[in-house]
Amino acid sequence: AGLTAAGPNSPELLWTASDGSCWVATEAGLLRFKDPQAVADESQLVGLEGRTIRMLAEAPDGAIWAGTREGELWRLHQGQWHPQPQPWGPIPISTLVWDTTNLWIGTLGAGLFHRTEQGPDQPQPVKDFLPRQVFTMIRCHKGTLWAGTEAGLWHRNTHGWTAVPI
Repeated sequence: AGLTAAGPNSPELLWTASDGSCWVATEAGLLRFKDPQAVADESQLVGLEGRTIRMLAEAPDGAIWAGTREGELWRLHQGQWHPQPQPWGPIPISTLVWDTTNLWIGTLGAGLFHRTEQGPDQPQPVKDFLPRQVFTMIRCHKGTLWAGTEAGLWHRNTHGWTAVPI
């Protein structure tokens, strides 16, 4: 595969896409294994060299999105990575989660943002979400979004985002 196990080639993120391919993020770039069973023969370096990929997510249309420690948001379209507009500056992206129409973007300092498939390209801040640091996020099988933050656990239902006492 061309990556050694130390230094800038150490795996920072492992992720599986819906097509079964396995993705490995390192500081040297992203490595994609089309067939994880044939690791040595089926890998390909797919870009974003010199960036620290913190999170990958797959959109409902199959597009791959990447968020970096440098605060960059990227979209893989027709084999090319394209930078996406973002209003939070160099603040690290901590999590990316898709629901049926929104990309939810958690940051480590600027809070939570969302971008709709049909809406403006620029992600919008989530007004009813107060925490500034989003450590982790998940979409459960029933569609509920959960976020772990510096202010505890939050979830999104039909009424918006609310804190969950734990």
